[in-house]
Amino acid sequence: MANSAPPPAPNSPAPQAPLPPSREVLPPAPLPAVARLTVGALALALLAVAVGLAAGETGPGPSGTARLVLVTLAALLAGGSLSLRPDSALVWLLAGLTAAANSFGFPDHWDSGQMLMRVSAAAALAGAALMAVPRSRRRVAVVGFVAFHFSSLLIATTWPESTPWITNQLGQRFYLPFMQFTYLRNAYHFYSPEPGPASHLFALLTYELDEVDPATGKPKSISEWVTLPRRDTQWKDPLGQTYYRRLSLTENAVRSGGDFAGTTEDRQQARKRRDEVALGLLPGVKRIPHAAPSYELEFRWYAPPQADVSRFLLPSFTSHLAAEYTTPAHRVVNVKMYRAEHRIVTTQYFVTQKLSPFHPTLYRVYFLGDYTSRGQLVDPQDPMLYWLVPIMPTAGLLKLDQPGPEQFTDLLTEHAGFEFPWSELRP
Repeated sequence: MANSAPPPAPNSPAPQAPLPPSREVLPPAPLPAVARLTVGALALALLAVAVGLAAGETGPGPSGTARLVLVTLAALLAGGSLSLRPDSALVWLLAGLTAAANSFGFPDHWDSGQMLMRVSAAAALAGAALMAVPRSRRRVAVVGFVAFHFSSLLIATTWPESTPWITNQLGQRFYLPFMQFTYLRNAYHFYSPEPGPASHLFALLTYELDEVDPATGKPKSISEWVTLPRRDTQWKDPLGQTYYRRLSLTENAVRSGGDFAGTTEDRQQARKRRDEVALGLLPGVKRIPHAAPSYELEFRWYAPPQADVSRFLLPSFTSHLAAEYTTPAHRVVNVKMYRAEHRIVTTQYFVTQKLSPFHPTLYRVYFLGDYTSRGQLVDPQDPMLYWLVPIMPTAGLLKLDQPGPEQFTDLLTEHAGFEFPWSELRP
């Protein structure tokens, strides 16, 4: 028949129906519209900069609040634009410029926000560069960065003493800036190859009450010890940021400037004043003897902190503690600060002598100074400033359970004038 279709060829595949259009894959947003959205974000960031320049405020104020609103909206719009077209180098570039402008739009007292925006700008500009190159080169760059990051982890874990020569050379010459920025040189040093002593801050807070002591006619005062870090009382948010920030603070306070072995006049005078305290020659000053050299080596008796710790960190944190613990009825008027290194008990003493891991003699305590509620050091020439306040054993058998006061000489309580609650250090 003329109109009949030819028979299918043998072994030929059967015809298939066309696939229906997918309803799950959405087409990308139009690039011009997304670009206009990102330009709007950049305009908001520049407006925040202009508001700051016009107002001239450096601290909190109405213009600062307006700038915070503007930079927040700009960051949200730029981030939304990137989520709509992450494949566009132009959108990445505009988002990077927005973040850079936001770093200047933040008020000066929001320095953490400024740093966040600078890092975001650098990341966005790097993303723009990646999107502008062919996919093959983009893959090489991403794989190279991942390899660089994991190799920096290897450097961090092999850096503690004794450091291999190749680790020291690569770390100092190549990896150090990246490791400091990403904080990779911190935690790995605690656990590789062996953990070092943990750090604590002991603060004796003195409160002034609204009540008047009839005997003296002055406001009554009470004292309280505050120890940091404390997981049971300082874990206040789901991620534990309040706890971990205090943990980091205690580790920064450990940074010491050296022992008393130098020959400078200041160190010689510091040793002379400390010897007079040990001998009880200073009137009005409690006698605090030196640690026995057989128990604590002499070069560890004196540990002044680094200049940035003594000048900025300790005054700032003591004033923060005073503000945090002050209430209308209890005003903090004095903060006496100590630094304590909690040494890990050795296996020998733990097994043979049943030494408690939380025995007070395992804490090496240094006096960091007496501060006002505003963080001002009361006496920079205090004879005990930055010196060891020894906690020495007095009994031959140190029990594993709660150690009694007869087992150690508590010179921390003697120096502070208020009993330290050693039992609260146990978990």
